[in-house]
Parts: sequence; structure tokens; C-alpha cells
Amino acid sequence: MSLNRPQKKPEPPNRSISYLLSFSGIRTMDGNLGNGSKPDHRFLRGPIPLPWLIRAGQCRGKALALGMYIWFLCGVKRSSEFDINLSRIATNFLTTRRSMQRALDHLEEAKLVSVTRHRGRKHLVKIVSEIL
Repeated sequence: MSLNRPQKKPEPPNRSISYLLSFSGIRTMDGNLGNGSKPDHRFLRGPIPLPWLIRAGQCRGKALALGMYIWFLCGVKRSSEFDINLSRIATNFLTTRRSMQRALDHLEEAKLVSVTRHRGRKHLVKIVSEIL
């Protein structure tokens, strides 16, 4: 037996852009995550050789994006040789670890970086800035 009562429609949840972005890790136009956190003021430390950037831009896929991130890490670690976590980088770029692996392979083929691979460990990357 069904009752013929008018049913209330549930209120839609809060779907503002800032609310949604706070879970995705994407920043809003002002640099915030949308959840009240501080803006992101990270920057690239230069100089970055223009021929290096041009060759990275000629590589396929996300090689240029990964190259820029590698230069960012070079400035953070203050060394041209360091280990990288491809899974974490892929999360930052909202892509897969495999696409970052391919991008690293492309940078290595272009002789922009040298990579020492260890099974089950982070890759050791060295920026090769003596190009051309």
C-alpha cells in the first residue's frame, strides 16, 4: 500500500568550483586549492638553457612538462643529479606514471638527461646541459 504524500526533493550538494577543486588537487585562478590553503608560490630557478628547452619541446608527449619539472627539482635540490618519483610527478600532472616514464625515455633519447634505473627504486636523473 503506497501513501500519496508529496515527497521532498533532496537538496543538491554543494558543487561550487572551489569545493570540487579542493578534492582534485587542481588550483583555482588565484593559486589556492579551494579549501582555504595558502597559494602556491613555487617557481623555476634559472638559468635554463634555451636550446635545452627547444629540444625538450620537440620531443613527443609530456616530455617538455616533465623537463620543466626536472628543472624545478634541480632548483629545489640545488643539484643537477637527483632521484625522481614518477608516480608523484604523474599525480601532480594528472596523468599516469607510464606516460611520465615515456616522457623520461624521450628526454633520454634526446640526450637531455641521463637516467640510472634501479628496479623497485626511484630513478636517478642527471640533467645534461652541455648540448649542441
